[in-house]
Amino acid sequence: FPNHTPNGVVRYDSSRLLVYGFPSRFTHYNGVRVNGLCRIFSDGSLDTTFQSPFIDTLAVSALAPILIENGNVFIGGQFYVESDSSFKTFLKLSANGSIDSTFSLAYPTSSTSPYAQITTISKTDDNGYLVGGIFDQYQGNNIVN
Repeated sequence: FPNHTPNGVVRYDSSRLLVYGFPSRFTHYNGVRVNGLCRIFSDGSLDTTFQSPFIDTLAVSALAPILIENGNVFIGGQFYVESDSSFKTFLKLSANGSIDSTFSLAYPTSSTSPYAQITTISKTDDNGYLVGGIFDQYQGNNIVN
């Protein structure tokens, strides 16, 4: 059982689900620290082979994950990770929850808001991804609204 109401659930595979929420509020599942993200089995038990990389700080928003084919997960939102102290808005996680270091990107920025973030991610038919959220620049390019 979560210690705080999660923000959402995404199907991971035929027997597991990703449960996500605010890393500062949804910190535990069945008494185990999960910091905003965990994977559970269809019977509700925690999948302990998956570890959340997030820090439970108040300076974050809810996560918005989406699964990709090979078991990895894209995560959008606003958060800090355990491996370094820099603010993140978009990551790719490996199947065990570790940060995929081969996924390189420039984080979205905004000239109108100090709180740039990705709030939605959608897979396209050509195996690409569309991302949306609060930002007007990505990889140094202005985004047309």
